[in-house]
Amino acid sequence: MVDKKEIQEVTASIRATKAEVELVCNALHQVINTPFPTESTDQNWKSPYMKLLNDYKTIKNKIIDYEQKHASPGQD
Repeated sequence: MVDKKEIQEVTASIRATKAEVELVCNALHQVINTPFPTESTDQNWKSPYMKLLNDYKTIKNKIIDYEQKHASPGQD
């Protein structure tokens, strides 16, 4: 068993398009919201997926902000 004190946070750079980020968000949403036959009342298994989904939503919003700030004049 892994001691939780040994777990360290790391940062990774991943290249992804906006569409790929949206696909990951959709997949995580499906995993979180799909009822599993063995699912108990304990929902702790969902927390890492929910954290990851929130991280990807933040990335998606940053992409949208970047696109809006750097859009050419006259582009909608």
